Amino acid sequence: MTHVAKELGISDVMLGKICKERRVPRPERGYWANLNSPKKKGKYVKPPLPEISTEGDGFCDYIENYYQERSAVESRSFDWRDLTVEVPEPPDPPTDTVDQRVDALFSKVPSLPSLDAYKQIHPVAAKFLASDKQRDPKGSLSSDRPVFADENGQRLLASLNSFCWTIERLGGEIHLRGRVHMRTSFNLLGGWTSFAMYFHDPKPWVWQEYPRRKKQSKPLSIHLTLTDSSWGTVHHGGKTPEEFSLDQLYFGPHQAIWRARLRAPLPGAQWTGITTRIAERLLEKGLVDAVLTMRPSAQDRWRPEPMLIRHAADLAACRGMRMGYAPLLSLIEPALASGVRRLAVIGIPCQVYALRALAERYGFDALWVIGTPCSDNTSTENFHLFLEKLTDRPDTVSYLEFRADYQVEMRFDDGRKKLIPFLQLPLSELPGDFFPLTCRTCVDYVNALSDITVGYMGGQGQQWLIVRNEKGQQMLDLLGDEVVLSPPTDSGDRRSAVQGFVENTRRAAGGLPLRRMPNWLRPVVGRLMTWFGPKGMAFARARIEMKAAETMIHLARETPGRMKSMVPEHVRRIAAGVLREP
Repeated sequence: MTHVAKELGISDVMLGKICKERRVPRPERGYWANLNSPKKKGKYVKPPLPEISTEGDGFCDYIENYYQERSAVESRSFDWRDLTVEVPEPPDPPTDTVDQRVDALFSKVPSLPSLDAYKQIHPVAAKFLASDKQRDPKGSLSSDRPVFADENGQRLLASLNSFCWTIERLGGEIHLRGRVHMRTSFNLLGGWTSFAMYFHDPKPWVWQEYPRRKKQSKPLSIHLTLTDSSWGTVHHGGKTPEEFSLDQLYFGPHQAIWRARLRAPLPGAQWTGITTRIAERLLEKGLVDAVLTMRPSAQDRWRPEPMLIRHAADLAACRGMRMGYAPLLSLIEPALASGVRRLAVIGIPCQVYALRALAERYGFDALWVIGTPCSDNTSTENFHLFLEKLTDRPDTVSYLEFRADYQVEMRFDDGRKKLIPFLQLPLSELPGDFFPLTCRTCVDYVNALSDITVGYMGGQGQQWLIVRNEKGQQMLDLLGDEVVLSPPTDSGDRRSAVQGFVENTRRAAGGLPLRRMPNWLRPVVGRLMTWFGPKGMAFARARIEMKAAETMIHLARETPGRMKSMVPEHVRRIAAGVLREP
C-alpha cells in the first residue's frame, strides 16, 4: 500500500479509504510478514474483485447511488462571505413524487429469508462452532472455555446465524478473520464494519445462590441483601416475591392497607400517635415485657437515644421524630439479661432487618415489630445545618414533617406553624455527603419486614397503615374504636414527577449541577403540584419508584461491582420501568 500510494502521489491512509469505499480487497494485517517468513503460519487466498458498475439494481446499490447524488449537489467549497465567488446553480428539482420515491425504495428491499433458511447453519456460524468445539471445557480462563456448549450459548449461536443470513439476503458480505480468536466484519452499503456479539442472561439473579463471604469489607450491603429471601420467611410461609402482586412488590407483603388516624390525637406525637398508642396497648395488655424504641436526648431534642420502656406511661416521652444515628439494637442483650422474653421493637428498615437476622439467635418468646418508613437519614449535626437553612431561629423548632401534600410543616416553641413547599427547600445547597451512600441506596422504604408499618406516605393528610401479617392485625385490633380507618385514595399522574427526580439524580451522581427552577416559578409549580400531582397510593408509588431509581443510579456510579448482590429482584423490576422511559 505504501509503494502504490507513492506512485499515485497520495498517502497510504487515503488509498486504504479508497479501497474500502470501492470494496477492493486488501491483504489482512500480518500478510507481508507471514509471506517473508520461512515458517508460514497461514495461506492467504486472494478474493475475487467485486463487480464495479455505475448503476445497480440491488437495495445496497440504490441507497449508495442516492447518497452519491446528494453529495454531488453539495458545494463545500462555496464561501458565502466571498462576494467574488459565483453562486453555484441549484440542483434540479426531483421529477418523481414522494410516493414514487418510496415505492421505488421498497421495490428494492429484498424479502428476508424464510424460517427454514434460518434453521440451516451459515458457513460463518459453522466456523465459529467448529472452533468452539476445540476449546477446553476445564480451561482456567473463561475465554478458553466453550461458548456455545450451554443453553445460553446455543441462543447466542442462533442469533449469530440469523444475523449472517440476513446480511447476505440484503446484499451484504461477511468476512471472518483468525482461527482461534475469530473476528467478524460485514460489508453493507460499501463499507466494512466490525461487529461483536455479547449475550445478556435475562434470568433474574438470586443472591442466595452465591455464598456470602465470612468477612464483609464494608457494612454497606448488610440490610440490602436480605430482602427477597426474608419476605416469605417472615410473612407468607415460604412464598417468594415472584408470587406477589404488583402492589406487594411496591409496598411489601401485606394483608391490608389503610388510611388511618386516632380519634383523639396524642399530644406531642408526630401525626396522631398511632405508633406510640400501639406500643402502649401492648404493655397495657401484658403482651410484652418491654418496648425498645427511641427517645430524645436530654442535651438535644433532635438526637435519638435508644430506650427500653417497661411502663406504658413512659412512652409519652418518646413521641415525635428524631433525626440521626443511634444503636437501637445495642439494648437487646441487656434486655435479655434483665429477663425480657417478650419484646416489642419500634424501628426503621435497617434496624428491623438486623433485628430479624438476630432474632433466632436470641430466641425471644414473642417479638412484635412496629416499623416506620425511612427514606434518608443523616447525622444530627447535618440536620441542624438543614434547619438553619429553613429558618433564622432553628433552636426553637419543635416539629418537622414532610407531608404528602408536597409541603414541609414546621412548628415552633411559641406555637407558630410554617409550611414550606418541597420546591422551595434548599436541597441543592446541602453538601454532597449530607445523606450517606447507605441511605441513598436503601431498597426498603416501606419497612417490609415489620409486622405493621405506620407512616404517612399513602395517607393524604392522615396516617398510613400496612398490616403485613397476623401479628400486625392483632396490634391494629388492640386500638379498637380509638382508630378511624378508611380505604386509601389513589389519584394523579406520577410519571413527570418521577422522571424529573431521576434526571436530577443522574446529574447529581455524575457531579453535574442540578437543573434549578427559577425562584419566581417555584410557588406556582408548588401550587399546581398540590392540585394535579399524585396523591394517596399514587404518591406512595412515585416515592418508591424514586428510591428504586436512586438506588440503581448511585450504585452504578459508586460500586457497580456490588449491584448484583445488593439490589433485590423486586427493586430491579420497579426501577426498570422508570429508567427505561425517555
